[in-house]
Amino acid sequence: MPRNLAPLAAAAFAAALSPSGLAIEAPAAEAIHPIPVATATTWSGPQAVQAGRDGRAYVLDLGTYEVYPYRRTEAVLGPPEPFETIPSDRDGGPPVLGVSMSLDGEWMTFNPPNRVRYFERDREAHLPLPTWEVTSVGWWDDRPAVGVLPHQLGGPLDGAGDASDVWDPPPVLLAYDSRRSQWEPIHSRPLEQPSPEAQRPWRSTVLASGPKGSTWLIWDYRYQVLRLDRTRKIRDRFTVGTGEPEYKARTDAHQRRMEEEIAKRGGAPRDLPTQIAAKRIRAAAGHGDRLYLLTTAGEGPRPFTLDRYAPDVGEGATLERVALALPTYRGRLTLAAAKDGLMLTHYRGTQGRHLIPWAVLDVASWEPVEGAQFED
Repeated sequence: MPRNLAPLAAAAFAAALSPSGLAIEAPAAEAIHPIPVATATTWSGPQAVQAGRDGRAYVLDLGTYEVYPYRRTEAVLGPPEPFETIPSDRDGGPPVLGVSMSLDGEWMTFNPPNRVRYFERDREAHLPLPTWEVTSVGWWDDRPAVGVLPHQLGGPLDGAGDASDVWDPPPVLLAYDSRRSQWEPIHSRPLEQPSPEAQRPWRSTVLASGPKGSTWLIWDYRYQVLRLDRTRKIRDRFTVGTGEPEYKARTDAHQRRMEEEIAKRGGAPRDLPTQIAAKRIRAAAGHGDRLYLLTTAGEGPRPFTLDRYAPDVGEGATLERVALALPTYRGRLTLAAAKDGLMLTHYRGTQGRHLIPWAVLDVASWEPVEGAQFED
């Protein structure tokens, strides 16, 4: 297809998939315009989208723990099914900051610093809490897995039985061993920074499911990515830029929000750093042997880009980028590889859900990502 006709073809395909009466703006040549979907069902609390092995997508209401199936032919959410939860004295604590559904339909969520919840289909099952601070949840070798920071939380909690006090170097990824009822280290790294305050931008991760039980381990502040197979061998590895966190000046508005949050929690006023680390990867989703990354391009009306990694199949690995025409949203985003395309949800159930059809991605104006470095 000629390059100058690709955006028109994408717009036509998007219009064909859109709900009846939905106006679709023809995308500019340099950007993809995701399609709003499932707009009739909203709630004020947080949400997350995930997809299973068959491409069926589900949206989880993180306030009520009800899961809504996405009906692709109508582009709506179906009736919800509630999860059966286990009451805890941590209910009402910090909000959910991470969600993952396995390819077989099991769910995990986490609340900071280390509350991990595991749902076998629609029923919560007990998992011991890791003794490390959690940054993400996912799956490795079809087992529950967590990305962690090297912050010990005072020893075993709620019956957690791990050997974290003797792990050196400290872990980045843990997986749950159901036979021994404990978490075990899957991937570890020496400390890059001696200061505990500096660890998050260096070691915070996002997890995404890869092919054949493997896991994408993604450093979201540093833009480093690797894929671990079932034997813990690294199969893919790449970096964008220096592989170090990037920092930006804290705005006055952000300063006020932080001070208000500290006061709301009963904390005393204190000096806050004037520089903060910028999160470069906001969400990720594996699709076959490819990986899609929702990245932050900067400030302005189009702050998001979508990166697509394809492994070496004889002509070398590639990492390509296309702009997304999305407004600026605060809060955590989720991304899922559904049957019709990539689905994206914003943090709250009132902020929207979007679809980017695979046919649109196939004809998009992808460009190589500058500074991408691939390792064998």
